[in-house]
Amino acid sequence: MKHKISFIGAGTMGSGMIKNLVAKGFQVEFFNRTKKEIDGAKFVDLDAFSGDVVFICVSNDEAVKDVFSQLKLRKGQILVDCSTTSLELTEWLAKECGKKNVGFLDAPLTGSKLGAESGQLLLMVGGKKKIYDALEEEFKAVGKMAVYCGDAGSGQKAKHALNLTQSNILEGYLEGFGLAVRLGEPLDARQQIMENSAANN
Repeated sequence: MKHKISFIGAGTMGSGMIKNLVAKGFQVEFFNRTKKEIDGAKFVDLDAFSGDVVFICVSNDEAVKDVFSQLKLRKGQILVDCSTTSLELTEWLAKECGKKNVGFLDAPLTGSKLGAESGQLLLMVGGKKKIYDALEEEFKAVGKMAVYCGDAGSGQKAKHALNLTQSNILEGYLEGFGLAVRLGEPLDARQQIMENSAANN
């Protein structure tokens, strides 16, 4: 039997995730600051959520705290935070969920809007392993891979490290283009070289 899903945040990433959960046969209700329609999913207010699993996918710490404060979580529910936030917030969420006997996973993701729409996201997950295992179907519905990283907070730590890696790659890539321009190399030539060498990424 599939879990009923409550989903907060139908923005760039969340809307695609909701659509994929619906496509995989999950019953989904959702909330977004701006009311919208998503085929197969029901828009509800936060205080009316009734899902077994509550996903949060919003922009920052403040937004997560705001929606969390409005939830009426009950014992036995699972909260999955897919937002990319501070480690301090994740620690706080885990403690608050513990007080309410609510399961908690931090599961930040990467893959862009296209990845969300096509169900090809990568999720980095922290929390109790048995909770992670219980949500295997949900993670498969929205992503190409979910990687279990350890205890609560480990998902955010993995995402922070990934962001650093990606930013360093981008910086080096652009520095190479900048040098090519200064040396007078045609940009189309530089593009072909970058795409057909070990620099391609």
